[in-house]
Amino acid sequence: MERLYLKLDMTILMETGLKLTRDVVFLGFIYIIYILFKEGLKSQDNSDQII
Repeated sequence: MERLYLKLDMTILMETGLKLTRDVVFLGFIYIIYILFKEGLKSQDNSDQII
């Protein structure tokens, strides 16, 4: 009985871990896009100043 419990706990932990990892990757992806977008706007502003 204890072994079954342990196995269930591990499965739940694995699923939770996978969900968390997926969320973190998703948020990281959005953050990177945001930074790239911001940097792109900055470089556009700089090119406008040069002209």
